Amino acid sequence: MIFVYKSEYDIFRYAVAKLVFLKLYNNNYKFVRDFKKTNCMEVIDNYSKNIIVSLFGKPYKWSSKKDNKNNLPVYSFILKEHKRKSYENCSILTQQFEDMFDEYFYYAIFESAHFKKIFEASDYVELYNKIISETFIIKDMGGKIYRYYDYNKVANNKYNILDGKISFNNPINFNDPFDCVCKFKNGSDATNKIRVFCSSPDNKDILMWSYYAEQHKGYCIEYSKEKIIEELAKIPNCTCILGKVSYDFIRPNYHLYTNDIKTSIRQFINCTFTKAKIWEHEKEYRIVLFLDTDTNYYRLQSQILNIYEGCKTTATILIDSKGIVHSTIKLHTDPIDYKLN
Repeated sequence: MIFVYKSEYDIFRYAVAKLVFLKLYNNNYKFVRDFKKTNCMEVIDNYSKNIIVSLFGKPYKWSSKKDNKNNLPVYSFILKEHKRKSYENCSILTQQFEDMFDEYFYYAIFESAHFKKIFEASDYVELYNKIISETFIIKDMGGKIYRYYDYNKVANNKYNILDGKISFNNPINFNDPFDCVCKFKNGSDATNKIRVFCSSPDNKDILMWSYYAEQHKGYCIEYSKEKIIEELAKIPNCTCILGKVSYDFIRPNYHLYTNDIKTSIRQFINCTFTKAKIWEHEKEYRIVLFLDTDTNYYRLQSQILNIYEGCKTTATILIDSKGIVHSTIKLHTDPIDYKLN
């Protein structure tokens, strides 16, 4: 499992590009050190000179004063010939690099176990660990994740909700017909490539209780984010992208330029994490799994921290499949302000 924050998508692309560059041009460049979360790395070229390689353009989030105290020359490697004039030291990446990068980045997103195996099999495992494993780790293991449910799902322990099971859903089941919609050039649906867990940072959102918890008659469950990450890490051949949903008045371009997801992953992820501005009050946090499955739902074990009853929820004894009774916290309307206590 590889974890990537949505906000670090470009950084992940740079990391994969570095591995491809070092593997493809291993006769010309030898790795010295990585500048994490940038598009730069230090290498030794075939003239035995130390240089800074900047991939896909000029240095990104890289400080010449801080990171280049030896004043090494910086060489930008780009994909487009017509942009060469914008750079002082510049080389054009070959078509072979571009094709190899598209293929490897696809593996990194959709077949992470295979992606890792490529570098283990070719004695690049140390580079993989330095550039990928040591960089893309979950930092905010704490924090609260909430999800709202209707009364019957929780009261009847449907899908083993009271046992801590959570569902990563196929977007075709979402209530918003625009959500995650992404089409290949031939018109076929691309959204079957992902399963999504939608959550909220707030357990007292009046509108969320109205929409998703049966007009305040249902429940809101607080989960351990640490446990979710721990269980996700056990999935062997999957990449997880997580982060806040963006809200916009303008719909992202959901028509992919080709019928091959390899060349449209950025566009695909943009559609997955963008919703209409009208939903902005939800402040949704998503965990998206890129995995190959035929089922509409991917169930994952989690840990319940608290269960909240809506202000109109009928008092019910909640019992999980092991016979354990779960206590609840009842929410009430505030006598003065428009809020829940």
